[in-house]
Amino acid sequence: MHDKTILVIDDNPFILHLVRDILRKSGYQTLVSSTGEGGIKLATEKYPDMIILDRKLQDISGHEVLETVRKDKRACDIPVTMLSSINARHEILRSWTLGANDYIVKPFNIHTLLDKVHRQVGFSEHEERYYYI
Repeated sequence: MHDKTILVIDDNPFILHLVRDILRKSGYQTLVSSTGEGGIKLATEKYPDMIILDRKLQDISGHEVLETVRKDKRACDIPVTMLSSINARHEILRSWTLGANDYIVKPFNIHTLLDKVHRQVGFSEHEERYYYI
């Protein structure tokens, strides 16, 4: 396994497990939470190398999670990539204004996800490259 850990926060079980499985197959360690509160707890106790955060969660919004993480002295510098089906420019800009480092629009492809992860935390030593002909 790679020494980089990525926290995935999404209330959709399919997306949560899909992202987790893609990251694991690429050699990253993962933490997962299906709630914003659970994600905040993991982020501020485990200090992952990156957070992939759904913008809309059942308990609190992804933006609230982002704001809380940014206020924590030890977690404030963790790169956060928002994940959302909302592709409106003003919503993307709002996420960046609140401190997000990047934004992925659902549906996404494996290349986009991994490219954005690599930009934030680097390549995995054990990454399996995905090639399409």
